[in-house]
Amino acid sequence: MAFTQEDLQALEAAIASGCDEVAYGDKRVRYKTLSQMLQARDLMRKELLGKGRTTTRRYIQYRPDQSDR
Repeated sequence: MAFTQEDLQALEAAIASGCDEVAYGDKRVRYKTLSQMLQARDLMRKELLGKGRTTTRRYIQYRPDQSDR
C-alpha cells in the first residue's frame, strides 16, 4: 500500500490524542493496541522517507604533497 504524508499525519495525531481509530481517506482503521499504531507509523515513515534504499557515503582525505620536502 502506498502511504501519503497525510496518512502519517493522521496516525501521529491519533497517537498523540489517545484515539484508537484513524481515517485514511474514505477508510477507517481501528487499532487494538498502541503497539500496532506505532508499528504502522514506523512502516509509513520508512516508506515515505525511502529507508529501503541504501545510502553511500564517500569521504575524501587530503594529504599535502610529500615530495616538496
